[in-house]
Amino acid sequence: MSLYLWLRGDFINEEQLSKVECPYCGYKMPIRYSKEAIARGVFVQCKGRNCKKYFEIKISVK
Repeated sequence: MSLYLWLRGDFINEEQLSKVECPYCGYKMPIRYSKEAIARGVFVQCKGRNCKKYFEIKISVK
């Protein structure tokens, strides 16, 4: 069963999205982004069992 999300007037498949990964423990966060995303200055706390560190999400154009 595929999940489709609405993004900028078009449906995209959930498999086309990447997950944010914690740079300290490698935990894959429940945050997804598309290949067109750009982000800087967004700080989140890791949800890993023993990590809980804060890190910045940096996504740039590839």
